[in-house]
Amino acid sequence: PEDQLRIVAVSPAVFNFEDAFIESTPGEFSDYGEYWRGFTPVQVVERSALELILRLEVDSVEYVRFRLGGVRIPWEGGQALFHLFTSIRGLPRDEMQKCCPPGYPPNNPGVVFHVPYRFYNLFGSLTNKFMANPVVYPIASAMETRLDEDHRARFVFFLPNAYSSPRGPSSDLAIIIRTPVAYTFLPDSKFVLQTFDDGSAMAGSAGIVSFARVPNRIRQLTFTRAELLLFDTPVLMQDVEYRLSFDVRTPYKHDERTDRRLWILEVTDRYSLENDVAADSLGVFDDFTLQAPVNFT
Repeated sequence: PEDQLRIVAVSPAVFNFEDAFIESTPGEFSDYGEYWRGFTPVQVVERSALELILRLEVDSVEYVRFRLGGVRIPWEGGQALFHLFTSIRGLPRDEMQKCCPPGYPPNNPGVVFHVPYRFYNLFGSLTNKFMANPVVYPIASAMETRLDEDHRARFVFFLPNAYSSPRGPSSDLAIIIRTPVAYTFLPDSKFVLQTFDDGSAMAGSAGIVSFARVPNRIRQLTFTRAELLLFDTPVLMQDVEYRLSFDVRTPYKHDERTDRRLWILEVTDRYSLENDVAADSLGVFDDFTLQAPVNFT
C-alpha cells in the first residue's frame, strides 16, 4: 500500500499547482461503469509551482480517482506529461515518469490531456451601424460601442501551428466561437472567415495583399455559441493571418454581464466535436468596453 503521491509537472512549460485543491468528493456517485467505486479520499499535503504532494491510503492494484481544481495550465500548448511517484512512510514505492505520451506504456496506455495551443496577435473590434457610416452619422460614429445594439464583431488571429484533422479529409475542420455572457448571435448572422490569398496577382512588390473567403457552413448555432465547419479546407496554416467576422447583439444592461467577460475562439474538427475531444488551439480575448446607449432627438 501507498500513503503518499507526488505529482511533478514536466511539460509543456509551465504548469502551476500553487492554488490546487481537491475538487472531488469521496464516494461521489457516477455512472462511469462497472469499475467505478467513487472518488478516492485524498488530501493536499504540500503545493509548489511544479509539484503537488497528496496524502491517500491505497492498496496495490487499486483504482485511484480524484479531481484537481485550481491548476493553472501553461500558455504554451502540447501534450501534458507528469512524473508520478508514490511512497509509504517516506520510502519510495512506485513511479512512472513522463506519463504519458499516446500509446505509452504499451501494455496499458495512459491517457493524458492535451494543452491547447494559443492563437497569437489576436485582435478584436465591434462596429455598429453608426461607426460603419461616419458620413451619415458624424456624431454617433465617434462614440464608444454601446449596450443593446447590433454590432459586427471582427477578430484577427494567427495560429502557432498548422492544423489538419487527425482523421483526414473525412472530418471537416471547424471553428467554435463562444461569446461573453449576455451577448447573442443574430439569427441571420453571416459568418465570414478570410485568409491571405496567396494566388492573388495583387500581392506583388507594392505590398498589396488581398484576402479570400474560406468556405464554411453553420453546424450549430445557439445564442452564445457558434460552430462553423470549413469545407474544401484541409489545413489551417501556421503564421498566416485569418479574419473572422459575424453579427452579434451586445447585452441589454450591465447587470446581465458576469465576471466571465471573455471571447473564446477554438480550432478543431468535426470528429473532435462529435466525440467531445478538446480543441487543438484556442484564443481568448477580453470583452469590449460597452457604454450605456444615448438617444438623440
